[in-house]
Amino acid sequence: MTEQVVKTIENIAEKADKVIDSITDNLPKDSELKKKLEFVDEIVEGVAKGAHVADKFINQVNFSFSFFQSTQ
Repeated sequence: MTEQVVKTIENIAEKADKVIDSITDNLPKDSELKKKLEFVDEIVEGVAKGAHVADKFINQVNFSFSFFQSTQ
C-alpha cells in the first residue's frame, strides 16, 4: 500500500510540473506570477524526486525483507 501512495504522489507531482511548465512558458519573463509559479515548480520537482527516492527505498526494503524471510 505504501508503494502505491508513493507512486501516486510521484505521478501527481510530475503532472503538476508539466502544467506549471506549460503555463510559465507563455508568461513574460518579469511577471510576478511566473516567478511564483517557478518557485512552486521547484517545490513540485523536489516532491517528485523525493517520492522517487522513497519508492526505490521501499523496494529495497521489501526485497531485503523477502530475502531475510527466505533464509530462515
